Amino acid sequence: MKKIIISGIIFLIIATGGIIFLTFSLGATSASGDISSVGRMMLFRYGIVKSITPKDERFIFEYNCSKRCHSRDVIDRANHTPFEWAAVVDRMRNVNNVELKDREAAVIIRHLQTTRLPIASSLSSDIVHKMFKQLWKSDFGEGDVYIDVVYSTPEYFKATGALTHLERFQADEYLVFLINLTVHTGKLAPYRMDELAVLMDDKGREIKPVEGWEIIFETGDNHHREGIIRFPKKDSSGKPVIDKDTKSFELIIKDVARIKQRVFRWELPIKYPEGV
Repeated sequence: MKKIIISGIIFLIIATGGIIFLTFSLGATSASGDISSVGRMMLFRYGIVKSITPKDERFIFEYNCSKRCHSRDVIDRANHTPFEWAAVVDRMRNVNNVELKDREAAVIIRHLQTTRLPIASSLSSDIVHKMFKQLWKSDFGEGDVYIDVVYSTPEYFKATGALTHLERFQADEYLVFLINLTVHTGKLAPYRMDELAVLMDDKGREIKPVEGWEIIFETGDNHHREGIIRFPKKDSSGKPVIDKDTKSFELIIKDVARIKQRVFRWELPIKYPEGV
């Protein structure tokens, strides 16, 4: 009899949870019209689904920003470079009390960085998004720390209207990488990327970054951090580190969250979309 009662209680808990989830989903679909997207969003929110499609990314942004927070025109009127959107999303969470999981915030930041361009950019968001896909690499959360890397070429800075950052990081003289770190439990350790990263060309030659891990942005809860590392474009003998014969290179990041090394690879030459 005791087992039957316990089984009944467990069944009621599961059924109640299902009803609550279904109620939430149906309420959300009244605004979005897509119950499958709501389901995937919830699975992604709690870490059951690790990777998402561009459609999922757009839905997470629209549901959390355009539906729950404010109208789309508020976002469309905003004038921020890709390097500023992270601070905007952090302000939404910590000042405006918008409830977002870290993984959702990271998706929204990436979406804004590739689709909402400053006035200084003369390119369409579609072109910039295509370019971003060529330059952006991710490890999708090994060891509970997500690392995204953007190979920030001069073309990237110019296309996104981030001209002040082009000059600040001397992208014409250095190979520049924007590194985003996000942790979902606990806090990020004070990793110094300039001490943990090396560049390796397709011939196995390793190049160390110049000294300095410049943090651009960090959330108050230490769950998200963005920074820049740079590599010289020429070696000690004056030869280009990457020349016309280089077919690929890898950025290798070692010893982050108990992962011995993470490898981010770019094929060369970068195939920029027409218009860049």
